[in-house]
Amino acid sequence: MMTRHKVVSACASLLVMACCVSASATLDETYRVSKELLGKTWDVFSDLHQQEPVSGEPVPGSLRRRSATAYILGREAASEEQYRAAEQFWAEAVQLDPFNRAAWEELGDLMVQTRRHRSAVKAWSNALADPSVANTELLLKCGLMELMLGQHVDAAGHLMRSRMLQEDPMPASRDVLIQDSALIRALRELGNVELADSLEKERTSLLEELSSSGLDDLESGREWMTLVEELFALGDLETARDASKMLLMGQTPRGEHAGYMAANLKMRFVLLAALTGGGGDEVIELIYSLQERDLLRGMPPDWHKPIELAEAMYEAGADFATLNNRKGAARLFSEALAHDPAHVLARNNLGYSSLEDGPITPEIIEMIEAVEVDARRLGASLPEVLDTVGWLRYMQNRLEDDDRGAGALSLLAESITLQEEGDPIVLDHLGDAAWKAGRPEEAARAWSAAHARLADPTFRGQQMRNFNLLQGGLWQFRVVDSASMYDREYGSLLEKVADKLAAIREGRPPAVAIRRPFSD
Repeated sequence: MMTRHKVVSACASLLVMACCVSASATLDETYRVSKELLGKTWDVFSDLHQQEPVSGEPVPGSLRRRSATAYILGREAASEEQYRAAEQFWAEAVQLDPFNRAAWEELGDLMVQTRRHRSAVKAWSNALADPSVANTELLLKCGLMELMLGQHVDAAGHLMRSRMLQEDPMPASRDVLIQDSALIRALRELGNVELADSLEKERTSLLEELSSSGLDDLESGREWMTLVEELFALGDLETARDASKMLLMGQTPRGEHAGYMAANLKMRFVLLAALTGGGGDEVIELIYSLQERDLLRGMPPDWHKPIELAEAMYEAGADFATLNNRKGAARLFSEALAHDPAHVLARNNLGYSSLEDGPITPEIIEMIEAVEVDARRLGASLPEVLDTVGWLRYMQNRLEDDDRGAGALSLLAESITLQEEGDPIVLDHLGDAAWKAGRPEEAARAWSAAHARLADPTFRGQQMRNFNLLQGGLWQFRVVDSASMYDREYGSLLEKVADKLAAIREGRPPAVAIRRPFSD
């Protein structure tokens, strides 16, 4: 049987990601929404949110006792993980006594576990049918589920009741923060800007108050990480991002697990900063702060090991690039090079990004060519580097080998031979270079090989496993669907190579990559 906190967390984690209005500016003092404003809004929602009462005549004592017995038997069955029997007992309990609120709530909790979300809401609503019921926890989880289902009026009604029942002055707590974020989203969907704006100020104040407690032990650190995940699941990415950073910037984690907490919260902040369009500077600020306090770690699995500034900047840049924030990625790769000018992958990735976006400067050309020399000397990341250099040569229209050195065709072919199996992106590059060099048969072979790889379910399955490992193992925070990551990396490529092959069959020139402009 799920505990109350697990059910609330489950409701939050089911919500679809959506962009919410960012938290207000830092407040100088504790802020709470006035009772007057809450009351004025509640007067509106009490009319809109009409809870249907549980119907029926008063239940005789004998039926209430039988209902109570069925409820207890359901609890016992659930404790032994006999969930089908538990559901039958609780269904019997509410049939005997429709006013058995405890059985309705347990029935709703069980339905969440079996993903019958609308049925769960109906069960919880029956438990809340009596307006005098002051169950803020049940109101919260019901409101969260209704928000996930798009039932914004009902969600606002239940969340508003939960907010109205909070004691005055209201203390800062994680559940209240989640409640405010969910209520803000529901109110904005319904056009209630005034209360939503005030609740945003309250939410910021709550976050600051909660963060002032610090990270004294592993349990508090994990609770804060869960809070970040719940805010993220609500679609409140900005508050989740701020929560990740606020604790690390304002407090120094203590104890033997300080590195673990710092690594995980840093990871969450990096990912959320990338998703919210950050330019990289805020990540750089956090990394410097952690380094000064001897708390700079790499990926969460390596929290025991300190990491150099250059590598921390590079890792963050790679995460930004994975989440398609290319501007922030370039900023972080540049910062990595400020600390380690010889960093092979930072130079390579920065150079490749310039080839994709343009313009291509003499400095970029010099950097890419120097990376090749170092990669060959060190034997580091050579296939990736050769693809970048080969793509530079394509942009320069240096397709064949000449007295200046290897051309695009040789470099891209060498990159493929160094891979266990040819990467479809590099194969596509090779096809474009071969076509431009007047070698249509070689181009067709390269594009056919790329198409075969992309159309092979085994390839997609392996890439999906890699993305799942990245999020579940290295990041330890799932922020996007792995299928969407695959589609962004390879989805359009399959269509492109198919179109090129079709063009060749039909005697049309294929649409190869356009060369980017060069600048002095």
